[in-house]
Amino acid sequence: MLDSTDGEAEGEDPPGPFVCPISQDLMQDPVLCMCVPECGNSYDASSLEQLFTYGNGKCPKTSRPMRRDRLVRNRNLQQSIE
Repeated sequence: MLDSTDGEAEGEDPPGPFVCPISQDLMQDPVLCMCVPECGNSYDASSLEQLFTYGNGKCPKTSRPMRRDRLVRNRNLQQSIE
């Protein structure tokens, strides 16, 4: 049965690429982390903001320091999620 609010079947988890690796929730505002070329992971902007505010501000994948100016909105992923 489809849930009329989001088009997903009730009780089904969203596809892995749509889930933020930090929060484990469906991304609402995906951003691409370009802290180093080999990263390229997408995270939900709110999860990264919490890392900047309350955490160590390091990339969860590479453990390298992140900078806000190296985060790019992932519009392709956002369109796929919608």
